[in-house]
Amino acid sequence: FCTLLGMATGESHRERPAPLHDPLYGTTDKPSEGRDRAESVGSVDANGIRVGVTKRRLLVLAIYVAYGLSNQFQYVGNANIVDQLTEYLDCSKLEVNMLATIFALIYVIGAFPACEVFARMGLRLSLLVGLGCNGLGAVLKLIAVAPLKAFWLMALGQAFSGIGQIFFLALPPLLAATWFPTSERSLATALGSLSMFLGMALGSAVPPAIVNDTHRDQTAFAANYGSQAAFCCGVALAGLLFVPAHPEHPPSVTAPQYIAKVAGMRHEADTLAVPSADAAAPTNVFSQLWSQRRNSGFIALTVALGLGSGGFTTLSTVQAQLLEPYDVSEQQSGRIMLAAMLLSCMSCMGCGPLLDKYRRYRTPLIWCFLCVAVLTTGLGLLMRFVAPTAANFVPICYVMFIVITV
Repeated sequence: FCTLLGMATGESHRERPAPLHDPLYGTTDKPSEGRDRAESVGSVDANGIRVGVTKRRLLVLAIYVAYGLSNQFQYVGNANIVDQLTEYLDCSKLEVNMLATIFALIYVIGAFPACEVFARMGLRLSLLVGLGCNGLGAVLKLIAVAPLKAFWLMALGQAFSGIGQIFFLALPPLLAATWFPTSERSLATALGSLSMFLGMALGSAVPPAIVNDTHRDQTAFAANYGSQAAFCCGVALAGLLFVPAHPEHPPSVTAPQYIAKVAGMRHEADTLAVPSADAAAPTNVFSQLWSQRRNSGFIALTVALGLGSGGFTTLSTVQAQLLEPYDVSEQQSGRIMLAAMLLSCMSCMGCGPLLDKYRRYRTPLIWCFLCVAVLTTGLGLLMRFVAPTAANFVPICYVMFIVITV
């Protein structure tokens, strides 16, 4: 179905960009030339605005990567310790699986309101809200296992972590545009997005190494969730101390704060009033979304990517339970997912530059979904017709899950 939707989308074509007229650098077919000159530290443009990058941008990116890693760690952190959790918290496997579903439900409900929050509150406050919810969720889950044994508190903590997710997933482009020059934005966005895969990889492998059939008492659970809480709270504190509202100088002439400053100078010339850099009217996210209601390509692409990514993440959260009847331990399942996520990171780093170079998106999308359809069909046939005792079943499952996740 996703493959058919991909076929319904239009193909973007590589077009020669129209000459840009910039008030600072004149009309040029190579806008990067003027921007690159303006992105050296300490340069001042014709409007008297200092443009340059600072080393703090690397610290801000590192804090964001740690934020994303810790959040996605919590998303799949319960997937490979289901049996231990059901026994310890006296709940069913369905209830444990619902802990991952909470993340998805909260994202569906809160994704667009979160974008509106970004537009009105800015990067720093949005980031701090997400970090605070992420840390609070980790602390509540720690309390749920030690000293209490309360599943409802575990679910509440997961809900707060899910709220932290909606402030994490949409931030990479905004963070890159605010802190990085044009030549570094693609890399910064990629690193921010890859933190999601790294978090899922560690969340699949680390918990079963701490909580397992040998260690399943309160001490083991406290060590597992306590380490998560300590890391999440540490990242939240780092964000509070080291992430300012905006860099000291705009990193490029296309940065949001540069555009706001130029708009403020023009407004000052007209009204003799100088608005702040944050005084620009916020963009209404919902009106932009409504304007796309007749864009069939946008709708088809949204549905296809939503179903595809939802299916992949669902598979990752129940993988251990799918493989359990075939004598695949939770530790082995965690290692499978770890390898799969690491391969996902490498494939993203390789595919991104190719897409930027050739700008052909429709064909790779169709082939991607088509391959996944064939592989998932093969996996289903293996689970249906191959005996669990077959010597080659486990290796085939390993390869299939890794390829599907990639």
